[in-house]
Amino acid sequence: MTATTTRVALSLQGVVAGYGQEPALHGVDLVVPEGSIVAVVGANGAGKSTLLRTISGLLPTSAGDIRMGGVSLAGVPVEERIRRGIVHVPERRQVIGELTVEENLRLGALWRGDRAERETDIAEVCEFFPALAARRKALGSTLSGGERQMLAIGRAFVAHPAVMLLDEPSLGLAPKVVSDIMTMLAWLRAEYGLTILLVEQNVRTALSIADTGVVLNLGRVVATRPAAELEADEQLRHLYLGF
Repeated sequence: MTATTTRVALSLQGVVAGYGQEPALHGVDLVVPEGSIVAVVGANGAGKSTLLRTISGLLPTSAGDIRMGGVSLAGVPVEERIRRGIVHVPERRQVIGELTVEENLRLGALWRGDRAERETDIAEVCEFFPALAARRKALGSTLSGGERQMLAIGRAFVAHPAVMLLDEPSLGLAPKVVSDIMTMLAWLRAEYGLTILLVEQNVRTALSIADTGVVLNLGRVVATRPAAELEADEQLRHLYLGF
């Protein structure tokens, strides 16, 4: 019987990064297997958003290496990382308010040449999120917070990412909307094999759909466990996660 080897979509080794002279990440090691959901959890100020900004190229590393599919991203600019398949959905539901829902979705697929397939992808987003379908011609500025988050994730999906980076997608949203968004993320992984690195303060919600949980504290990884095991570790939860 031949053993199967899990391929690694994204890996970090000894990554140090931050703002000015003060590093916010201190030697971070992280492995994100292909087709998995990895949830990075921790308190405010743990370095979670900094981690995603560093992976997407918005912040430079001062030490260590980030690899995608085994290839180093050292010196690779943001635009090229997007073309290689790293798509970052930042905190605060950033959509373009002057564009319609449909135009925002098309923007996500701007660099793709496969017009018929991208139209299919846009139709799938609207099917999964009926609220977006009903407001397809509405300006982004008129959407609710939940609708904007759906649109931000939908726009990232039509870009055909290899790895989707999500920063606090549940922030400030009603429980029903959060449930819909988490269901969509689980579906994207199951249906398309999408690899997702999810940063969340809503620990239980994040771990409920994740394969692996990573606890970040003051810019350092203090635990990496199967998600269910991490949630069950009462001592660790009390120490770092506040519940």
